[in-house]
Amino acid sequence: IRNLATLVISYGMAINIVEVTWKGRLRAAFPDAAAYSGFLGSFSQVTGCVTIVMMLLGRSVLNRFGWGTAATITPAILLVTGVAFFSLVLAPGVWAPVAAALGTTPLMLAVLAGAAQNALSKASKYSLFDPCKEMAF
Repeated sequence: IRNLATLVISYGMAINIVEVTWKGRLRAAFPDAAAYSGFLGSFSQVTGCVTIVMMLLGRSVLNRFGWGTAATITPAILLVTGVAFFSLVLAPGVWAPVAAALGTTPLMLAVLAGAAQNALSKASKYSLFDPCKEMAF
């Protein structure tokens, strides 16, 4: 139970750090309120769709690998996507050639990586982590 409590607290702290940073990048990329709201609306739709897919897959993951493995998927997703996002935020010059090849800017890549990070981490939390937490109690 102590390890589960550590996971819950760590997830809350990590997602707050990432989300605040992401929303700052989002505000820089979309200074217009209508564009900002439009992006967040699209983001909410994507998060909902990803969550539905993860809910459908979550049962198979729980049956095949057990609740311990399923509970660690959320921190793993948060770690991998968080590293990608923060590398774009902290070292945008490194990503400039990639951004140019994709026809965008490092800022927009950071916004998209942050959106993917938030959608995937929230979907995995809702579909795997929270049910595993309830099963442990």
